Amino acid sequence: MKVRQISLYIIISLAAFWCIFFLPYMFPGTKIVDSDSYVFGFNNKISILCTAAFIFIFYFTGIIFGNSSSCRIFTENNEGTCVDRRLYIIIALLLTGYNVMLYFLVGKDWHGEGTYFIRRIDFMLMGKIPYRDFYFDYGPALIYVPAYFHVLMSKFGLSVRSSYYIILTIGTIFNLSLFAFIIRWFDIPVKYKNIIFAVFSLLSWNPSAGINYIAIRFILPFAFILYIHRLLFNNDKIKSKVLLLISLSVISTFITIAISPEIG
Repeated sequence: MKVRQISLYIIISLAAFWCIFFLPYMFPGTKIVDSDSYVFGFNNKISILCTAAFIFIFYFTGIIFGNSSSCRIFTENNEGTCVDRRLYIIIALLLTGYNVMLYFLVGKDWHGEGTYFIRRIDFMLMGKIPYRDFYFDYGPALIYVPAYFHVLMSKFGLSVRSSYYIILTIGTIFNLSLFAFIIRWFDIPVKYKNIIFAVFSLLSWNPSAGINYIAIRFILPFAFILYIHRLLFNNDKIKSKVLLLISLSVISTFITIAISPEIG
């Protein structure tokens, strides 16, 4: 891609970001429904329509360039260039340091949306079962993993709050790894990969939202699809590709649904 084309894609990406995440607030729904989107005035229909529209905009932008390679987002070879390791480490340390700062400097009764998870971990420690004894909005992995992690950490004297912040930090680091994996295969120069990685890693991070809104919940399905495609269709050494495709598809679907049924 040329610099002018990359600049155009960046502009379209920013426009898509605004239209998908901010424009819907300007047209709140009028029909009363049991939804947080309705409570906060976010119009899901507008967001979905904008998402579909920008998919076509991205596609036709590539066609207008008049070059099939312009329409290709991912490189076709198996030697994608990685994001700069130093950049990865710097951002990982920055986000980890911020989590540590929140833990020590913020009052013990403030956790943002983390309070939602901490209380439900307490419910599980009381012997209650998610979905049956108390309401839980997300997939079972987002409550069972933190709960059992705390059971393990409690042997070392850690509180539920401490265990939660450790899980939040681990999720944040894994989130960066998924971004780096996907961006690695972008068919663009490495310097633009670093810019995209830094921008998306920082914009997608919101510690007050808790583990329910770390990007793992949203981009893990795409990472699985990309991984399976790279493994099977760009590797002539693997036999019985159909069986392996079915197995990996079932496993990846199970994992993503366990984290977030509506995304998986």
